[in-house]
Amino acid sequence: KAGLPPTHPKLLDWLASEFMEKGWSVKAMHRSILYSQAYQRSSRNVNPEAEKLDPENDFLWRQNLRRLEAEAIRDTFLSISGTLNPSMGGRGFFPHLAGEVLAGASRPGLDWQQSTVAEQSRRSVYAYVRRSMLVPELDIFDYSNTTSPLGERPVTTVAPQALLLLNDPFIHRQASVFATRVQRETSSPLVDDLIIKAYQIALGRAPRSRELKVAHRFFDQQVRESSVIQSRFSFRPDVPSSLSVGYMDQLKPSDFLVGPLNGWTYHRGNWSASYEGISSVERLRGPFALWQGVDFTDGILEADLIMDRAAESASILFKSHVKGTSQRGYEVCLEPRQHRITLLRQDDKPVTLAHVESSLPVLKNIKLRIECNDSRIRVWMEDNKIPIIDFVDSLPPFGVGKIGVRAWGAPVSFDSLTVRTLDQFYSVKIDDSETLTGTRSMSSSQRRGLESLCLLLLNLNEVIYVD
Repeated sequence: KAGLPPTHPKLLDWLASEFMEKGWSVKAMHRSILYSQAYQRSSRNVNPEAEKLDPENDFLWRQNLRRLEAEAIRDTFLSISGTLNPSMGGRGFFPHLAGEVLAGASRPGLDWQQSTVAEQSRRSVYAYVRRSMLVPELDIFDYSNTTSPLGERPVTTVAPQALLLLNDPFIHRQASVFATRVQRETSSPLVDDLIIKAYQIALGRAPRSRELKVAHRFFDQQVRESSVIQSRFSFRPDVPSSLSVGYMDQLKPSDFLVGPLNGWTYHRGNWSASYEGISSVERLRGPFALWQGVDFTDGILEADLIMDRAAESASILFKSHVKGTSQRGYEVCLEPRQHRITLLRQDDKPVTLAHVESSLPVLKNIKLRIECNDSRIRVWMEDNKIPIIDFVDSLPPFGVGKIGVRAWGAPVSFDSLTVRTLDQFYSVKIDDSETLTGTRSMSSSQRRGLESLCLLLLNLNEVIYVD
């Protein structure tokens, strides 16, 4: 008696009778409801009189807008991208958890496992969950309470949902695969045909004329903006500062630091001896990547780099060798929180050769120039004519080695990275494009434009719109 009376008591009585007469079949009940005219009504509000009399839609004169539940949102992304694994039954899978999620656990990664990409593409109902480490793309959309029975899930609409759908690595991977699918299934080179195919796959219909114009304008805008940074490449740490040894041993070196694959080798860096099964990273000797394109001894390195707002450090390595999982060589380390630039010699342990206080901006381009001449190392920032570091190493200098990158805390991006030796000039270029049969060629800026469009179309599936 504390609740509201039903708006359709006779309908409820009839449904109850039908439920009993059809053998208590839930499927039959669902079929009766879903085939009804009331359920199949449009959600458009085009009846002013009904809106005036029943603004809350208590009498079901139109369909209500409904947001998909968490599992359906994730499964829809996989289905649209073409990567959904429909295999049924068997053991569940372990979703990929980013370093930020693992860091929230008291023993990061303990008893968690690495499933294959194919397994991680299965339906969300087969996903393992842990109360202390919920998958963000499920948790943010009101995933089921894992601590107590829940008869009905709440439905919230909050800003972090939109932010996650635009920034989460899982969503970006699906958008990239979706873009590849659109390329593969479109024989025409026209942008309009690509947009039409993307709409057909994502929404099951062709775009309306206005939608086509807006999408084309958005695509052109993304192409223009991407052409300015078409050579940009990034490195993103994807593990927390402490990890369960059992989980760490399952990871590949490229899982510690995520970045371009072609031409690069990855290494997990130095981690402490385990204590109660947990190992911690050595802050100045964390995960790193080395470029295999050139052997470097004496010459000039020039870089235009951008550090993320949450970056703890970003380093350029040179004359570097791999010893086990660690690096031997020189390193120029930028630490924005300490307002410091440090020249390190990495051997059995890191040795600070020189450092200078410097205000290091984040989210802004930093020009860095490093010159090596035998045992003398000089470092310039921006276009200054005087080096901020000028050091002569008293120990025997490292010989020929590789150049590389180390990052911790947040991503570091490079708009350019060049190497000058006495007689050669090299520019680090990234080419991680896949050669797929039936996929038409496309410039990197066009590809980014298509991926951005596919990302927005994936986001439209968050809401069911019945028309």
